[in-house]
Amino acid sequence: MKLILLHQPSCIGCGSCTDIAAAYFVMDHNGKASLFDGRTEKDCIAVELFPGDEELVGSAIACCPSRSIKLS
Repeated sequence: MKLILLHQPSCIGCGSCTDIAAAYFVMDHNGKASLFDGRTEKDCIAVELFPGDEELVGSAIACCPSRSIKLS
């Protein structure tokens, strides 16, 4: 099982992840990215990656200017 990890403190709120992978990412009330149904894992928000979505989320990772998103 792969996880999407979002380090929210380093997010600059550009919104590219929500544009690319809206099934996973949403902007919160502070103007930063968050993950739907995410859980706290160390200093990140984590959610399971659905089968077949690695390329989609990979595009969101590649477009993140603050490098706040990773797969684990």
